[in-house]
Amino acid sequence: MAQEQELLTQLSQATDLNSAAKIVRELERHFLYTWRPVGDNEANYGLINIGSDPGNALIERVTNAIDAVIEREALRQLAKKRGTIPASPREAVERWFRVPGGRVTNLGDPAKRQPLADDVVVTLLDGDHKRRPSVRIQDRGVGLTPNLIPTTILSLSGTNKIDKPYLAGAYGQGGSTVLAFSPDGTLFVSRRQPDLLPNGQGDVVAVTFARYEELDPAKNKNGRYAYLVTKNRDIPHVPSALLPHFGPGTCVIHFNLGIDRYSARMTQLTGSLWWLLQNSLFDPVLPIWAEDARVGILGGKEKERRTIAGNYTRLADDRRDRIEHSDSVDVHLEHSSGSTIVKVNYWVVRSKDDGGSAQPIDAYVDSYLS
Repeated sequence: MAQEQELLTQLSQATDLNSAAKIVRELERHFLYTWRPVGDNEANYGLINIGSDPGNALIERVTNAIDAVIEREALRQLAKKRGTIPASPREAVERWFRVPGGRVTNLGDPAKRQPLADDVVVTLLDGDHKRRPSVRIQDRGVGLTPNLIPTTILSLSGTNKIDKPYLAGAYGQGGSTVLAFSPDGTLFVSRRQPDLLPNGQGDVVAVTFARYEELDPAKNKNGRYAYLVTKNRDIPHVPSALLPHFGPGTCVIHFNLGIDRYSARMTQLTGSLWWLLQNSLFDPVLPIWAEDARVGILGGKEKERRTIAGNYTRLADDRRDRIEHSDSVDVHLEHSSGSTIVKVNYWVVRSKDDGGSAQPIDAYVDSYLS
């Protein structure tokens, strides 16, 4: 057992695919570890490969991390039976995280965003190719017990969020689509918040590894996505005392993620992780950190980090220098159950006088799609 726990401890700390895969082979060889299909569905290929853009798929994983942070506070507050259940994520973060109106921009001073951003950190790590970095998403959210992993983070079309209006997720699908863009391997490590452990359950760190597997083409049209389990088909785990530096929450590393379009140095205004997160998380309910820790890109310099508050907040911050005009209009939509009003915000970005190829608006919208 000591050797098995040592291998699992090493796997939980792996930051490159080769190291992780080697440990997985050792667990298979010496301890008869085997594979369980994601979502307990042998035909999961189509469900996971439904996504077309790796950037959008990654955003689903980040959204899940933010949800995990909100869920942490929800369970603590609901256990105390304080007040009613918030009707939306914005109402939840206003109540539990003191974000006015549930909008990061209302915090004002950018320094006030940083402590909140500490709960979710997205980091670029060296991959096997410069344009295919590994991406780590680490949160200090509610965390998962080994028993919960098959029905949450490695489920498909689950309903574990559908009755929680204070969370953004609802369909149990988005996060798993990222597996299609890192088919060689994804590492999952999670530890439940100790005060939220069910009675009688120990404080452990769950560790597993997911990958795409080819199946017998004579019997199957496609392969499947599966994750590592013990010979009894349980999620492997080790006592938290063996990983004293791994705090409660969840860490997911997508090895060699196919985000070619977003693989530039993070501080670049376009084509970078910073751009992807600011654009896709247009108005997040909580800020997060984005980091670039790639030695191959930074050349040994210290990692670069930026808080991500979304382009809605950026546009407010940039109003004086870059925004020529901003306003909103109410659009009335008629349908069978009655009329609805949708508020549309818009901004006019001041163009460069020289009319060069790179215009300021490129930092806010995807010119690739325009």
